[in-house]
Amino acid sequence: MRRKRLFLAAGACLATVALALGAAGGTAVADPVPAPPPYPPVVGVGAQTTQNLMNDLCNNIIKDGSGNRICQSWDNGPQPSTIKTRDGAGVCEIPRPSQGGSGFDSLIANPTCVDFARVVTATDKPTRPAGFTYIPMATDTLTYAFRGDGTVPPNLSDATLKRIYQCDPALTFPSNPNGFRPLIGVFGAGNRTFFFQKLGITDSANYTTLNPCVHDTDASGAGILANDGRYLTHPRQLITYSVGPYLAQITKAEADIHGNAVLGSINGISPLDENAFGARPVYNVVRTSDIDGVAPDNQNIKNLFVGAGSQVCSNTTAIKKAGFSTRADCGSTTLVSGP
Repeated sequence: MRRKRLFLAAGACLATVALALGAAGGTAVADPVPAPPPYPPVVGVGAQTTQNLMNDLCNNIIKDGSGNRICQSWDNGPQPSTIKTRDGAGVCEIPRPSQGGSGFDSLIANPTCVDFARVVTATDKPTRPAGFTYIPMATDTLTYAFRGDGTVPPNLSDATLKRIYQCDPALTFPSNPNGFRPLIGVFGAGNRTFFFQKLGITDSANYTTLNPCVHDTDASGAGILANDGRYLTHPRQLITYSVGPYLAQITKAEADIHGNAVLGSINGISPLDENAFGARPVYNVVRTSDIDGVAPDNQNIKNLFVGAGSQVCSNTTAIKKAGFSTRADCGSTTLVSGP
């Protein structure tokens, strides 16, 4: 109910400003504040959906007994871009991940430089190497968004959305001059992976080539990033959007980039309903060896993420402020990677 009240209260504040599609990729990056050094010991990268929540926790809330920050949360962003996560000349200068999938890739590829990855789905679990644990943090819902002054219906069925994202010529542009113009995040992005799997669509790196009505890049050719309503520049466009960031944006709890976007309902169920089509847990992924009780564990990581009383899970006010719902299984370590 809290999410519904928040949404209704903020609804009157919906902006009517639409920025150029190419400008959407220029969103300012809010890296650890103040910027390192000093370098907090636990490093995280990954999905945009939960980055502002983790930024708030790491920058402002979670401290050690001396008042020092414990974690550093780095924003995703367009490539090429480099971040530096550890002290020392030439140490841990690594590519900035653009989304949750590449954040997980970075966690795998940079074991001395990255300690956790923000991700929004565990559906890739069988494809990931063993040795990683998905720790749930909160509940979010993924839906579609459209321009408030556009012509996309405010309610679509999952069957219709599947036809749209498979470029049914009866429904989509350019086969239908007045058809839908679907947008999606880049290949590997958690929101795209989750959305396509919910719709029963098999994704691939060349999906938008095979289905040219779907666009995953902006007017400049840069990959579409998550939860940014400014990509919607045409009345028939629609795009995936997470409820948590949307609520935080319209209430100004984080930078407001929703533009003229309005959230749609799927199968007649509001995205604010706990039974919504796209309801899902969101996670932080860590190396299992850091938390499994076999020495040497990383106590900072265990304190941050493991258990309902962890530093992340116990900060329910911050979780709700970021637009998410709390979970009874926050901090659980039962979900592990591998076939």
